[in-house]
Amino acid sequence: MNSFRAERRMGRVFGFEARVKTALVAFAIGVGASLYGGESLAATLTVGTCQGSSPYATIQEGVNAANAGDTVQVCPGTYEESVLIETNLTLIGIKSRPHGGPITLPTIIYPSSVDRLCLDGSSCPQIFVKNSSAVHIADLEVDGSNFKLDACNHDPIGILFQDSGGTVGGATSANHDSPCEEGYDQGVGIGVIYTQMGTFSVDISNNQISGFADAGIAAIGAVADDPGYTPINFTGAISNNSVTTTVQNPNDGTTGIDVDYSQAFTISGNTVSIPSSADGNTGYEGIYAADSQQMSMGQNSVTNYNTAIQTSELDSSGIYTNTTSNSYYGVQLDCSSNNTLALNKFVGLPGGASVAGISISVCNGQTAQPSDSSDDNNIIVNAIDGFCAGIVNVSQVDMGNTYTFDAFSNDSVDIMPTPAAPCF
Repeated sequence: MNSFRAERRMGRVFGFEARVKTALVAFAIGVGASLYGGESLAATLTVGTCQGSSPYATIQEGVNAANAGDTVQVCPGTYEESVLIETNLTLIGIKSRPHGGPITLPTIIYPSSVDRLCLDGSSCPQIFVKNSSAVHIADLEVDGSNFKLDACNHDPIGILFQDSGGTVGGATSANHDSPCEEGYDQGVGIGVIYTQMGTFSVDISNNQISGFADAGIAAIGAVADDPGYTPINFTGAISNNSVTTTVQNPNDGTTGIDVDYSQAFTISGNTVSIPSSADGNTGYEGIYAADSQQMSMGQNSVTNYNTAIQTSELDSSGIYTNTTSNSYYGVQLDCSSNNTLALNKFVGLPGGASVAGISISVCNGQTAQPSDSSDDNNIIVNAIDGFCAGIVNVSQVDMGNTYTFDAFSNDSVDIMPTPAAPCF
């Protein structure tokens, strides 16, 4: 059985080294530092000429001119640039409907020159929000299809918040897949990373994310430093997003939504899918949650992922009313305790090739003991259909889990206390 840990994410999802610091490669995009005295009313600045003449031809120029609390609105069109935001502001696109057709958003593409924003020399976001507490981004499209840097050493990222809070809504992030000849395709649609202690909250809702290689949405809250990771325990929500990709990342896996080191975080109402390949292999995890507490995970739909929902060291959280289909595992609880799984529907692959609707295991490298509080969960009123085993306890001893009013159908075994053939 595969076991995934948040440390893998720190080194891979954003292309950072294991030691995540705040070191940044200098980015010369003409970002002017401006000092403002006193208080002023919030203003609206327009990029482009859709509402008359404007002194701002690029999004960066509008952002540079904005004071805290201002709104920068972007006219329809294509903007070849990378954008750095270090001020609390709202960045919003003006929607258009050319010739009465579909609604379109202003689109940001990577510049053709090397004048791009790259962190630690590797991760290259199109919109980078840094050290700000209230940045709101809405109704913009970020398209990474013309990313041309060395794929094995650079990650394309649509929108990245670092040590920042705020919201992303109504945005489209597409084509963040940078093929690498070594097989480690890279790219993240929307990312959040915390590298220093603080109180942060982020809300990513109602967005369309497609064409990513590593993760559609990834939010990681930990400072990496010896002897281990210091959790930030940020709060917020990822809700009502469409997260789809056609990318099959052969060596490092593809994850739809990834949240690590959070506190009271919500993942709800998302649609996460990846096409099944001809040999039956799928993306790694549809939703991955690790080292988090009091999380609410509900009403998500996950299709064609190897493991629809994967947890690692998730505590005191609820997994409710999710629907998963065409997965080898409906949910894997790895080293996770005091959680409640209720009213979920887990459906396996056609033909009974799936392993388990619910799989439970203790922490890596630990010996299971009946008195161990790890993996004591309440599993109640779930519908499990078409697996080799409906529920399997890989810990090989009863860890105190309760199974109540669960409904099994078309499973070879309903509840299997220990791994056995033909499931393992």
